[in-house]
Amino acid sequence: MNMKVLAQYYRNHEGAATIEFVTIAFALFMMVFFVVELTLLLFFSLSAQKAAQIGARLAIVSDPVVLAMPTTNSKTTNGIFGVACSDISLPCLDFGTITCTGGGAGCDVASFSRILVGMKRFLGQLEAEDVTIDYTYSGLGFAGGPTVPVVRITLSGVSYQTGIIGSIIGSRGPFSSLPAVSVTLTGEDLSQGGA
Repeated sequence: MNMKVLAQYYRNHEGAATIEFVTIAFALFMMVFFVVELTLLLFFSLSAQKAAQIGARLAIVSDPVVLAMPTTNSKTTNGIFGVACSDISLPCLDFGTITCTGGGAGCDVASFSRILVGMKRFLGQLEAEDVTIDYTYSGLGFAGGPTVPVVRITLSGVSYQTGIIGSIIGSRGPFSSLPAVSVTLTGEDLSQGGA
């Protein structure tokens, strides 16, 4: 080729901006999409936390979702009715931890559904199998009195649908499900009737 023609192309800068834009546009758009998707992940993660808080609040003022939950603090063989469960003589029978996962076997479906519906107002994609409710003996109350358990709601395995970034890194990437969330509160009334 003629050197004069090459020199003419070398001095021509009319398309330089377009070339520079093309070289950095993909990276710039990917960064913007990544920030948007991380913001959405944070939003849904905080929504899961709020749903767990509401679920725990509903669980401590509703009928227990586990069918094996004792309604009163049973006394031990040496226990005396009316003595605080925290007394050194240990007058109350420890029932351990009773768990209900996904409203399955051993769970009161109506009570579980009531709590799940309240939680879904904050996290619509929540499914029953993502929710675990534990009732643990707390040592509060007195022998013969109403049970006062520690109630823990755990959300785990809640699916999260990623957008553009997820399709690039794969749907089974680090953002395929929300992080597990757990909220613990001390039982209050344990009766939705308020009695």
